Amino acid sequence: MPGAVITCAKAGILRWVATGSTVHEIVDAAELLAEQGIEAKVVSVPSIRPCDTQALLAALQGCRAVITVEEHNVNGGLGSLVAEVLAEGGAGIP
Repeated sequence: MPGAVITCAKAGILRWVATGSTVHEIVDAAELLAEQGIEAKVVSVPSIRPCDTQALLAALQGCRAVITVEEHNVNGGLGSLVAEVLAEGGAGIP
C-alpha cells in the first residue's frame, strides 16, 4: 500500500527510521545492538511521498531518540519528513 509505515523490529527507547535498501542493513544493526542489551525499533518507510504520517508518528511514540537512515536525497528526504512529522505532532522526541 503506498504510504504505508512498517515496523520491522522490536520496541525500545531508540527508533531507527529507514527507507529503501538501507532497511535491511538497519535491521542487522538493530540485532547487533540487541545482543548488547540495547533494544531498538526499526521503522521502514517505503514511500516518502505519499506517507502515512499518522502511522509514522504512532511508530515513533515512546522513544527517546530517532535516527534516520537513507540514501541521500537533496529535495526533502526521509530526515526532513521525520522532522516535520515530529514537529507537527508535538511529540517532544529529539
